[in-house]
Amino acid sequence: MITDTEIMAMRDTQEDALPDTCIVRRRTLISDDMGGYTETWTDVGEYSCRIVPETTNDEGEQSEKVTVRAEWAITLPYNADVQEADRVQHGSTYYEVVQVRGGESWQTALRCICWRVE
Repeated sequence: MITDTEIMAMRDTQEDALPDTCIVRRRTLISDDMGGYTETWTDVGEYSCRIVPETTNDEGEQSEKVTVRAEWAITLPYNADVQEADRVQHGSTYYEVVQVRGGESWQTALRCICWRVE
């Protein structure tokens, strides 16, 4: 069995392998008092990260076409506050979080699947 001390050491090692820095931002809707809202993005936190491209093939049920969509995998510390629909800012580039993978036993990092915001 792995001890809590060993897991913490593994998390420290994992974080040492995150060479970049990013900001996680969350959408906030503010009422305009006329039935609408204004969308703003609030900084949730700044984290070490690693960003790598991934490519997936999607086969649509209604067509025989296979489309290729570029996705990005962003690895963050295990305890980063990130949710689906958040945005990750890396320099001047923004990514929309479409899936957060985590919650497994002995988690040492949090991995997000993102699309680049153009």
